[in-house]
Amino acid sequence: MTFEVRPAEEASPADILSVIESAFDRPRGMDWYRWKHEDGPWGPSVGVVAVDGAKVIGVRLLLPWQFATKNGTPVLVHRAVEAATAPEAARRGVFSALNAALMEQFDPVFSTPNELSRPGYEKLGWTTREVAQHHYWPVLPGPTGGVSVAPTCETDLGVDVHAGRLQTAWEPRSLAWRFDPRSGERYTAAISETEQGPGGVVYRRFDRKGARVLLLLHRWGHQRSWRRALRAVATTERAAFVLSTSATKRLGLRRNHSLVTMWSKTSGVTLEGWHPDFVDLERVL
Repeated sequence: MTFEVRPAEEASPADILSVIESAFDRPRGMDWYRWKHEDGPWGPSVGVVAVDGAKVIGVRLLLPWQFATKNGTPVLVHRAVEAATAPEAARRGVFSALNAALMEQFDPVFSTPNELSRPGYEKLGWTTREVAQHHYWPVLPGPTGGVSVAPTCETDLGVDVHAGRLQTAWEPRSLAWRFDPRSGERYTAAISETEQGPGGVVYRRFDRKGARVLLLLHRWGHQRSWRRALRAVATTERAAFVLSTSATKRLGLRRNHSLVTMWSKTSGVTLEGWHPDFVDLERVL
């Protein structure tokens, strides 16, 4: 191995960002880096870097991620996010070395990989399971009266706490971070109130094969209220379908699924029973 593995805090944010941008050939910007890796609600990112001489050639970052267990106890773990190797350092074992160092220093760690990266994790001894299915389902347009719509950064978002269920410890402050425009996405909130109480949704719009789709990331409050807000949005956005997650099979067209893979040598944390929504899964994470 002709490079050194060092703690990420020994490298400058600019050097780390440069490797991430070159590896994925996509500009991110320092605003994005500060949002994701410095201003996180559960603390700044940690991790390791590969250094050849004075040059950073590889990065593996972990985002602190807090869960609320089934009995409500908070548990802080690390989420493996950025894994980047500079193009000129490809096939030098950088990724393997960084992951070995990560597994030596941090426990527990989890990631939400795709099927392409799944074999690499399992080869390292991580355990993998399916945690959510993604489905398209048709949405009928509804009346827009009594429904307020605004960017999430201008809205007080609600949170549902599900007793007896493992979930990300979302609260208004962490949701404000999650939907920050510095993420590179623009999210919208729609809120309604019925006799049963208030409710709302957070979504973003996209087009697929000529159809307008609403990606449903977060919902809270009474079901009748958030469904009313969603139908109003379907009217204003001229959307015919919603894409959402589910822990079980449901009516609608299944698109794909999400995985969680985990490394835990001594902690005993498993994330068993975690069924994430798109607020936990969307690609900015």
